[in-house]
Amino acid sequence: MHRLPLLSALALALTACNGGDGSLFGTGGAQTDPPTSGSDTGDTGGGGDPDAPTITRLTAEFYTPPQLSTVIELYAWYSDPQNDVDGGRVDLTVVASDGSKLSDTVDIDGKYARLDTDLDGDPVWLWVSGTDGGAVDTSLSYELTVILEDAAGHRSAPASTSL
Repeated sequence: MHRLPLLSALALALTACNGGDGSLFGTGGAQTDPPTSGSDTGDTGGGGDPDAPTITRLTAEFYTPPQLSTVIELYAWYSDPQNDVDGGRVDLTVVASDGSKLSDTVDIDGKYARLDTDLDGDPVWLWVSGTDGGAVDTSLSYELTVILEDAAGHRSAPASTSL
């Protein structure tokens, strides 16, 4: 099987579920239960900013949606004093064990990242997939780092998890 390097193969989420617009993020398709792997992140508040979100848990797992390629499913649980993460942004950096890296920012707008209101705590949810919906290389390991920015522009400290 031919493996593409992460920089050309990883794009954030499913372009096919977003009208094939070439976007890097998405939330199309059916969800699974949230990953059980991941890490409690402790206090990731935005330094001295009392209005910044705090990422309390970040989880990731490989998932193969029906009729689509394998993706990384990412959930970020948080607390936010103003409760305005919806309408904010996710900064995501993915580093693969082969040394390749991808960084991008996506709006929490329901199209590319969204709040999963079906789960306790309404975590932010998104998928990481290969370019144009191609599969993520599951033979590699990945370090995922997230910063949440709420609608008012307050930013959390980074939180990371491995897969």
